[in-house]
Amino acid sequence: MEATIRKLENSLVTIGTGVAILGLWELFKIILYVIVYWGEIKALSATLPPIEAALAIGLIVAVVVTELALNCFIGLSAVGEGQGIRKRSVYLIATGFLIVVNVAMILLEVSSLFFAEDFSLISAVSMVIDITLVGLLTDMLVSSLRLRKLKQQKAEKEGLPA
Repeated sequence: MEATIRKLENSLVTIGTGVAILGLWELFKIILYVIVYWGEIKALSATLPPIEAALAIGLIVAVVVTELALNCFIGLSAVGEGQGIRKRSVYLIATGFLIVVNVAMILLEVSSLFFAEDFSLISAVSMVIDITLVGLLTDMLVSSLRLRKLKQQKAEKEGLPA
């Protein structure tokens, strides 16, 4: 049981670090999209009133920053739990939410692959990384729940509070 607990703790530290770093991918992905589609963005912003263009850009920035913060929160919380520093349950709920959002994004990217004429290499790479992130988040969620269950069983066996 001890070896499994140590393995799960190490797994949470490793996966949590990976999730936090993959959050940076979201920022990098948006920068790539802006570079690749700069002409279309300029043309679209020229057709919109200035207030609507500013709101659209602000919304995109807010979504990217929120996802980056969420990935960092989830990743660092998993690292903290793996190191035995703190145990937050909120990050497990956020992890489930992020899994659902990323599965939806993958489905949109797959539909784009079949129905869009301008499917790019960036979209393909993005889809692969999103699939990887879903796998990491799922593994992290399962590892965290297993770790909590094993620690509770160990505490009950030793007669200690969990």
